[in-house]
Amino acid sequence: KAFFPWIVEKSRFIRFGTDTGFFDPVALGKAEDRNSYALCVGYAKRDWDTVVDAYQQMKTDVKLRMIGHIDEKYSGIRGVEQIPFMPIKELISQIYNARFCVLPLESFNYSYGQMTLMQQMALEKCVVAARVPSLVDYVEDGETAVLYEPRNATELAEKMDRINTDDSLRVSISKEGRRYLTEKCCESIMSKEIERIFCTIMSK
Repeated sequence: KAFFPWIVEKSRFIRFGTDTGFFDPVALGKAEDRNSYALCVGYAKRDWDTVVDAYQQMKTDVKLRMIGHIDEKYSGIRGVEQIPFMPIKELISQIYNARFCVLPLESFNYSYGQMTLMQQMALEKCVVAARVPSLVDYVEDGETAVLYEPRNATELAEKMDRINTDDSLRVSISKEGRRYLTEKCCESIMSKEIERIFCTIMSK
């Protein structure tokens, strides 16, 4: 609406969808370290400094496991584990067995981060994510995920601590996130909406 007002009436917004059948928690096994770590996944464009800063402000025995990024400056920090890239099946197990997930993004005016967000939601994980333009159409704060202001380590620490200690809230958000995806934001719904647009264009 702000930058392309002449195509507003012709445009349609379709949410990206994830494969809830592939990212399905039902058939997964519980690992020995289940619920002993918070998980942060990413291979590029992650605000690692903020999440590590926030974690250090917390008083918890839950570890911070970061997958996909190795940086010497985080080595030796209490509770922080760094793991390199791993195959998707192994990553799914890591997500499923996490206590909760963190998605630390910086605010950019382009689309990124939704795939990671929704894969974790599909696996019934409560996600603490940055309130950035690319995610706000995919979650409801406090209902299907928990949002914090980008680069605000103090607020992120508070949100992580609340989700870590409030079992009923964490479980509720985890269940509601999965339900939201299956009913409103999965691959099959996305494909049907795209098909509907094509049919409308062809009919005209």
